[in-house]
Parts: sequence; structure tokens; C-alpha cells
Amino acid sequence: MLQRIITALVLIAILVPILVFSWQFAFLIPALLALMALAATYELLKCLRMTKSDIATETAREDFVLSIPAYLLAVALPFCPFFATDIARYLLICAAAFTLYLLYLFAVAVFRQGKMSFSEVATAFTGVLYITLSFTSLALLRHQ
Repeated sequence: MLQRIITALVLIAILVPILVFSWQFAFLIPALLALMALAATYELLKCLRMTKSDIATETAREDFVLSIPAYLLAVALPFCPFFATDIARYLLICAAAFTLYLLYLFAVAVFRQGKMSFSEVATAFTGVLYITLSFTSLALLRHQ
């Protein structure tokens, strides 16, 4: 628990200067927000791992299969406002990315044959969605 509090304090110490002094280092905002989204996604998936089975090798392999796409979304989407010309295109890119991610999670749950429940899929998807969209929205607000 103490490690989670320390991580939150470090992330807050990074976020506040980004929001306050963003006009001075505008080119670094998406990179720092992507780093923070990656750290928050890592912490979320690490919290979700505690409820998994006790088999260490199988859990590590499952975590790898589930976490890599989440990390890719967390890193890639804060850079999305630079490539989207308007808000409609931005929303289309985000919707397409999260739809593919959800389909991937469902495919993993189906092929695991009972080792992963759909409630775990829903929890992971919703957490990654909220974290990534919040940091991506900050990048969008600073880009406009």
C-alpha cells in the first residue's frame, strides 16, 4: 500500500508542473502524458493481478498477453491529437483503437477456456479506457 501512495505522489508531482507550465514545453506534453498513462495503466494491471491464480508461470504469461496491448494504447493515444485534424477524427481513432482492444480481450478470454472470466476482461478494459482517455484528453486540451 505504501508503494502505491509513493507512486501516486510521484505521478502527481509530474502532472502538476505539466498542467501549470505547459505553455513553456508544449512539445513534451504528449510524451510526459504518455509516460504517466503508461505508469497508471501499469499500476492498474498490477492491482488486478493480485486477484489471479497462484500459479506463477501461468500468471506471468497471462499478464504479458494482457498488458502489452494496454501499454501500447496508453503510450500511443496521447499522441493522437497531433495526427487528428479535428475532434471527429480524434474520436474515431480512439473508438477504433478501443474497439480493437476490446475484441482482443474477448478473444483472449475465449481462447483461455475458463482461466479468465469476462468480469476480469470488463474490469481491465474499463480501467484502461478511463486512464488512457483521461490522459489523452489532457493532451487534446493542450493541443487545441
